[in-house]
Parts: sequence; C-alpha cells; structure tokens
Amino acid sequence: MHKTTTLWHDRFKQQLQWTKNTRDFIYRKLNFSNYTSFLELGCGTGALLEEVATRFISSHQHLGKNKMLAGIDHNTEFIDQSRLLMKEIAPGVEIKVADATSIPYPEGTFEVVYCHYFLMWNEDQKRARVVQEAKRVLKTGGWFVCFAEPDYLGWILEPETKLREFLMHSLMVSGGDLSSGRKLVRDLAGFKDVVIDCCSQPWTGATLQQTFATEWNFYENLLADKEEMVEALVELKQQDLDATTRGIKLSFLPVFYGYGRK
Repeated sequence: MHKTTTLWHDRFKQQLQWTKNTRDFIYRKLNFSNYTSFLELGCGTGALLEEVATRFISSHQHLGKNKMLAGIDHNTEFIDQSRLLMKEIAPGVEIKVADATSIPYPEGTFEVVYCHYFLMWNEDQKRARVVQEAKRVLKTGGWFVCFAEPDYLGWILEPETKLREFLMHSLMVSGGDLSSGRKLVRDLAGFKDVVIDCCSQPWTGATLQQTFATEWNFYENLLADKEEMVEALVELKQQDLDATTRGIKLSFLPVFYGYGRK
C-alpha cells in the first residue's frame, strides 16, 4: 500500500473509532439489519465498507438473504485498497471509481445511502448535486445517512496554538469545507423524518494522553512538507505535550450526524 494511502487508511479507521457509538445508535434506530441494499459515498480505502459488510451483508448470507453493498470513490488508489480489503471479507461488494455527483446506478436502487466524513470534501454547488444524486438512487422510503461531518469553525482548542491554524489551512488547501457540519441542515432539508445532532465530546486528560502519539503522527505526515514547517511542528509538539501532561489542554471539535427519509 502506498505511504499516503496507508496514512489515510489509518486515519479513516481512527475516525471510525471516534464515531462508533453514533453509528451503533443509528444502525439500531434505523434497523439497518432489515435492509438489503446499501451504497457508501466516498468509500475511500474501505474502512467503513468493512464494518457494514461484516455486520449487515456477510452475517446474513447463511440465512439466504440476497443483500447488496456498493461503494464509490473518485480516488483510484483508495479504490484499489478497498477492493483488496473486500476481496477477503465480502467478494460480492461492488466497488467503483466514480464521482458522487453522477452516481452510476439507476433511480431507486438502494434502501440506504450513507457517508462518513465525506460531504466536507465537496464545495457547496457540488455538495448539493451529491445530495440530489443520493436521493435519486434511493428507493422511496429509503434513508440518506451522514454518520459524521465535522465543523472546524467551531473547534475549541485550549490553550490556543498555531496548530489549529495550520490544520485548518491544510484542510482548505485540500478542498475541505471547514463549516461542513452545520450544513447538514441544508443537505437534509428535502428529506422526511430528519434528525440532526452532535456526536462529539470534549477531549481532556487521559483521552488526550492516549491519542497524543497517533494524532501527532498524522499531523507530522500531513503538514511537514517544508523545512520551516518541520521546525515549527517540533516546537508545537513540545508545547502540546507540555499542556497535555499538565492536564490543561482541552479540545472540542463539533462533529454532527444526520439522516432523513426519501
């Protein structure tokens, strides 16, 4: 696996850990086990596909139920990794290189269309098209589920450091929407039975200590593209370690989830 793909696969799995309780709640609330056709938008390296395949596809095959799971992503390297992963777990999963603004499936194909940290990578006009396409390929009564969308403009970091500024700049340069979470209200306005809530909690004390090494591994790989940035990160890492060790650090990033029925 390419180094960049490995970095993001690890990050995707980490994000899934953060939102596990929310997904479990939604799986139960919407009775995912009763549905037979699922589509993931922006399936990436297959981290969430693996979970859905294991819990709702493979586990029901012995019952003779005909179930369908598909995933699309525009990143060919991610798709290669996703296919490799699914080959071992659920060979029948359909994984396609495709843009979510033009989903390669007929109208009314799926009972559930879902995504996780995905809408944030689409600017407003494109995002509206993605939501429109998700609704098109849903069956009547089917669910569009956004498991997690962060809102970096609401990020509280105490004590304040340049790290927050560097990360937000990196996201913007990469095409990320810093206010993605709050836009779920607009995204789901055309659906029925809409629910939108926040699934994140403040990180303090032991949580920050446990995640310190993993977070900084990601920051350094993501941001250390210039010599001056490497030097800046060394200082910031030490400051962050000091604040974490002393128990004076707090980080709260609002992450929203939402779902609605066609």
